[in-house]
Amino acid sequence: MAAISNQRFIQPILIASSFATGLFFGLVAKGMLNPSGWAEALSGVATVVALLLAIITYIGWHKQKIREDAYSTKKLYISTLVQIESTTVQIANLLFNLVPEAGMLVPSDSQAKSNLEQVIDKNNELKLYTQSLNSLNSELGFWGASLTPDSATEHVKLIDSINEYLTALHFLHNCLINFYVHKSSDNTIEQWKTRFIEANKTIFELFNSRKRKNMNTVFLD
Repeated sequence: MAAISNQRFIQPILIASSFATGLFFGLVAKGMLNPSGWAEALSGVATVVALLLAIITYIGWHKQKIREDAYSTKKLYISTLVQIESTTVQIANLLFNLVPEAGMLVPSDSQAKSNLEQVIDKNNELKLYTQSLNSLNSELGFWGASLTPDSATEHVKLIDSINEYLTALHFLHNCLINFYVHKSSDNTIEQWKTRFIEANKTIFELFNSRKRKNMNTVFLD
């Protein structure tokens, strides 16, 4: 890839230099330049070549900068996916230590309240990461990149699954507040727990699918 980029950069320079050199010697051969005017002609040719080099260098730098910014956006998109995965794992660990199960070790009131507060914090983090992921997906087009069709489909599925996950999380969290804080029974805990687990399972299937890919199969340039 580097060799191809260098070749694309060098080729216009060689063409410009050859054109300028050919023009100069053509004028000399036809007698349109006398020896006393060679210095001025060479100076003019050098100026033209320098200008062409400056323009070509700027164009090459600009294209390279766009490629670098596109790569940075792609990298940030993947990093945000990692943050989403990590946050969902932390939320699940906190909740599954609170959902009442036969034979489970019941946490103290202080521990339960602490876990429930941490869930709220992680819930807010997950929302922010999800918004950031959508923004990064939209920004890819600005840099001339995009998700592949398969990855674009998975992106939509992931956002839908996260929304379902957040809905189930909200109601399950309320049920656990009733159970641990208000000391009241709630017969909908199992219902929301099931929905939460299903959404969590779908999210991790999508994460595992993404981990089997590389940059070239996730993004298009």
